[in-house]
Amino acid sequence: RTMESENIIEMLHITKEFPGIIANDDITLQLRRGEIHALLGENGAGKSTTLKSILNLASPDGGRIEILGMSFPQREEECKQKTGVVLGGIDFFQHKRLETITAGTRRFYRDWDQSACDRYMKEFELDPRKRVRELSAGMRVKYLIALALSHGAELFLFDEPTSGLDPVSRDELLELFRALTAEGVKKAAVISSVTFGLGHLLHQVDGSGMELLANLCQVAWAIGLGFLFVLIFHRGGSLLPCILTHAAINCVGAFASEAV
Repeated sequence: RTMESENIIEMLHITKEFPGIIANDDITLQLRRGEIHALLGENGAGKSTTLKSILNLASPDGGRIEILGMSFPQREEECKQKTGVVLGGIDFFQHKRLETITAGTRRFYRDWDQSACDRYMKEFELDPRKRVRELSAGMRVKYLIALALSHGAELFLFDEPTSGLDPVSRDELLELFRALTAEGVKKAAVISSVTFGLGHLLHQVDGSGMELLANLCQVAWAIGLGFLFVLIFHRGGSLLPCILTHAAINCVGAFASEAV
């Protein structure tokens, strides 16, 4: 297969275990061009590990990962050139100016687009002359997103990207995600990892949350202790909320309770 593969990500039977914890237990996931997948679950459910496994930041113990039709272990640099990433826990030297960090970041990417970076910086109301210590948590997230969108990526991995954002900024970001994967923009796909309490998630899936997920995502997953459950499957113009939604979430909750 070539870089024009229909599937941007193929994760097949991925397992990852830490001492006393199974973070990913036989995870299989396929992400097509133009799709957004949401990964939902509590802290410690395995969301971040799933994203880090894709990037080989948490090397899987078993299974196979391909990005854009390329074997990730064999062509890791090429895969990462085409991947825009925003992970939690990433920070910069507090006294550095954003323009200095941007100048250093662009050196790592062959297809860096400074005009795109400038556009997103302006759109997110980020002053390149400001120092990191002057930014709120939400503004730091916006800056990471601006960098991720500025080097010709075809795959975007966002780990809790709305964390620290106010409601208006959150809605603007969701609209940006939709634009990235709009019809005709086949070189972009997004996985968004969102944290909910399981009780809150159960309530939201019954109400406005289902509509939000259906409007934003083609597939939404719940994850708990390394297991994936489908909440929404929305491909080919049809919306199929999973019949086992409640059972799936309750199972995740039961697993989590037993683990505690």
